[in-house]
Amino acid sequence: KSEDLEVQIQAVKVVANLAAEESNQVKIVEEGGVEALLMLVQSSQNSTILRVASGAIANLAMNEKSQDLIMNKGGAQLLAKMVTKTDDPQTLRMVAGALANLCGNEKFLKLLKEEEGIKGLLTMAQSGNIDIIAQVARGMANFAKCETREIMQGRRKG
Repeated sequence: KSEDLEVQIQAVKVVANLAAEESNQVKIVEEGGVEALLMLVQSSQNSTILRVASGAIANLAMNEKSQDLIMNKGGAQLLAKMVTKTDDPQTLRMVAGALANLCGNEKFLKLLKEEEGIKGLLTMAQSGNIDIIAQVARGMANFAKCETREIMQGRRKG
């Protein structure tokens, strides 16, 4: 919660490095790390903070408990808005990766549509950057797989 930009950058880098290890992810969630990362994504204009925080969120979005928290705190909407906040390819690749991970959870299909997560992914596909497009494609494949599973299991009409 420091106002010092250098302190924020170093702190978010530490959290991002910890988030890369699955064994640390639950502790990050328990200690309020998801909320702090989402707050930084929402409030910061610093490209390093946005890129590193987005990467940490992408890593955390691989964990189901983290996914619940990210979605419950409006994370999909925040991530989708990043498309208008930055044009940095590395940041957008991280954002697309986070959304792609969230698209792999059936619980969030409706919410991802409502909070414009899918729209954000599709907008990023227009970037022309192959790494971003690969993440978008993964997200759309995850989304389609979950939708198909719902239809096949009779929970939804095609």
